Amino acid sequence: MGYTTITTGTVIATSWGNEVRDQLVTPFPTSANRDGIITLPNRQNGQVVALTNGDVNHGLTVWNGTSWTRPWNMPWGLLVAGTATSNTNITSTTSGDVSGITTNASYISTRYYQAHINIPLIQFAGTAVTTEFFLTNGAGVIIATLPRVSVAATDSLIYSTSVVFTTSTVGQVVKLKYRQSGTNSVTMQAASCDNASLVIMDIGPSGAPA
Repeated sequence: MGYTTITTGTVIATSWGNEVRDQLVTPFPTSANRDGIITLPNRQNGQVVALTNGDVNHGLTVWNGTSWTRPWNMPWGLLVAGTATSNTNITSTTSGDVSGITTNASYISTRYYQAHINIPLIQFAGTAVTTEFFLTNGAGVIIATLPRVSVAATDSLIYSTSVVFTTSTVGQVVKLKYRQSGTNSVTMQAASCDNASLVIMDIGPSGAPA
């Protein structure tokens, strides 16, 4: 679909009017309304419309040749979040799940994701301890390793960090797991302090649309 320059006195042809229509951003109250008006034979690759329904789908959608999607070259925001509200004693050098922080979402292989982690830790004993945290899929395969955190004797802190990752698995579980680097223990105090949380954001494309 090209662009046509109209001069004074030119008769506007139907084909030109259709090109103008397809190059405008047209508002629709719902996706069903959009699909009922712009039927499949009339959709153009790259055509943009706006949904005005005021829910999570509110905003621009682009026809990519097979489906309506969000604009590819923009961040898509919150993907999924998990929260732990109970305490967990981290005592083992064998990895374990952080209770309550298991997420399940649909991923795209050519997009970047950023995980934000917030964990309250308390060391009740008189010995400092170092703990490792990492993200895995449902089968336990590591997706991203997070910085180690050391908690001083009889001290407490909020462990907050973030990591950017990609994944080739479309629909998958992402878990937050821990592993102690020694024989001492530390407590994730999620019940009486801030809740522990894992928030995963879509931050933009890493390559061409998949």
